[in-house]
Amino acid sequence: MQRRAAAAYTALFLVIAVVAGGIYATAEAPEVTVDDPDYELVEGDEFEHDGTTYTLNETADGEATFEVFEPEHEYTESWANGTMIEYEEGMYLVSLDPPTVILGEIVDMDEEAVEDEEAEEEDAEADEEAEDETEAEDEEAETDDADAEETDDAEADDEDAEAEEEAEAEDEDAEADEEEADEDAPEEGEPVDEEDVEIGEELTFEEGDTVEYQGNETTIAEVTDDEATLVWTGERTSTESVDSGENLTVGEEEELRVHIEGDTVQLTSDHASYDEQEDAIAAYEQRIDGITWVIVLSMLTVVILLSLAYLPVRG
Repeated sequence: MQRRAAAAYTALFLVIAVVAGGIYATAEAPEVTVDDPDYELVEGDEFEHDGTTYTLNETADGEATFEVFEPEHEYTESWANGTMIEYEEGMYLVSLDPPTVILGEIVDMDEEAVEDEEAEEEDAEADEEAEDETEAEDEEAETDDADAEETDDAEADDEDAEAEEEAEAEDEDAEADEEEADEDAPEEGEPVDEEDVEIGEELTFEEGDTVEYQGNETTIAEVTDDEATLVWTGERTSTESVDSGENLTVGEEEELRVHIEGDTVQLTSDHASYDEQEDAIAAYEQRIDGITWVIVLSMLTVVILLSLAYLPVRG
């Protein structure tokens, strides 16, 4: 009786597995297609959008690499209050009094006063560490057992030698720091104390003025208590890589969906249609996963039923 029941259920689950297998084999996977792309490119092709030129440099591993050339890219730079900048082949100290920018030409600078402060702090820390080590060594020497004086004396001599070597090394480091401080002057953009520099000619600008800065016609767009913001336009070439299915930003806000088919790259602004096709693919894959599990579980059930049907019966 149990074998007949097992055979019936086995046949049922085999039918389920066969039907599921047939669906799995005949199902056609949907694919994303772009019927009317805004741009269709192969390597070396280019297109222009809002004055910016996009050139497809390479297509590999589902990724498209574009060279982006902007003839009028907006650059910005900031002058922080109290810092030193290079202007008209000279070094100037920036002083801000909104909406006024004052550039004071630095005709003389006490470089040692500007740079040595940090070196002095490091030397002070090193001296404190050396003193702490010496005090600790002295305390250990005083508390040593009297019966081991000879050994203690030898160890103390060694410790003194080590302390002398450390002190010499620290002196050498301090001398190196001083030499480095003498050689290095503060760099552009670093804060400078007005007391450490001598100011000569002063240049005054107002917010909205246009100045010649680093070979560009530059506008002082905004002046605050902390910094002055400079803006200018110029050419810029950059590279941008986008995976298939992602967006390439063109212009300031517009985005084009990138779709790669072999060596061809299609760009479309019809995001809704593209998203619908991707959703259809995701739904298909979910159903295929379900069918796969039906097949696997049906076959496992068949195996279990047959194994149980042929177990020996007591009596």
